[in-house]
Amino acid sequence: MKRIAILTAGGDPPALNATLHGAVARANQLHIEVFGLIKGYDSLLNPRVPYAHLNPLF
Repeated sequence: MKRIAILTAGGDPPALNATLHGAVARANQLHIEVFGLIKGYDSLLNPRVPYAHLNPLF
């Protein structure tokens, strides 16, 4: 696997930032490209919806 996307839906749950940080940090160690899907499930179906490139993690 060379590329993954992270999608969240339903608001801002507790520990979301820590979970995202851990997932992206581990992906960086494994040289996996990570994208954040900005508009939820619409990003999966519509290629014109923007995404956020999460490597390297800032």
